[in-house]
Amino acid sequence: MGFESEYPDQPLHAPHRLTGKLRSGYENAMFKKLLHQLTTPPAHQVGKRNLERAWRAMLNGDMEKARTYNTRAAKAYQEMLAHDQDRGRQTFPARLAAAGISLLRDGNPKEAASLLDQALERQEVLFPAYAWAGLAHGHIGDEGAASRYWKKFSTVQAGQPVLGKILHEQQQALNSNMTSLAEACRAVEHGILKQDKADYREGRGFWLLKHL
Repeated sequence: MGFESEYPDQPLHAPHRLTGKLRSGYENAMFKKLLHQLTTPPAHQVGKRNLERAWRAMLNGDMEKARTYNTRAAKAYQEMLAHDQDRGRQTFPARLAAAGISLLRDGNPKEAASLLDQALERQEVLFPAYAWAGLAHGHIGDEGAASRYWKKFSTVQAGQPVLGKILHEQQQALNSNMTSLAEACRAVEHGILKQDKADYREGRGFWLLKHL
């Protein structure tokens, strides 16, 4: 036996008069979401763009602007990492390194060290990243890891002779107790900037950008 409608003049399961409006609102919301996805660049691209801007600002001696761009890069790369994790996929090693460098410059050496460790474990040929990994570990007080990474940088001949010379000097000074780890980190940071300026004079950009 069938069921009768409570309202005889209205067919059973009659569409609600707002159904069309609800459907239209849903479609508008989906369109806006799709439009946002199409017009918003991926987080890794935002990170890369701001990483390069920070590099150029540092070359120009505008450290305040460099810090602003580094903060933006770090935020974008954290969004990228969360997005990759949510989807259960691995982040490319070069992007891990970029995230690590951005976070280190933004004042988060602990997370930076972890990301750089992962990047170099999966892609050992990111040779210049050894200097950054050592610096990150140096900033959290891990002299052993800092020294190991800086030694690897010197061993692989990373194609950055200006920085290589400074790293070698700091390793010798640490081994002979002629400097502290904090002083060595400051010297390496200065060496990185000197190498960046040398690269720029030779027509080269920030070394990591070509891998991103």
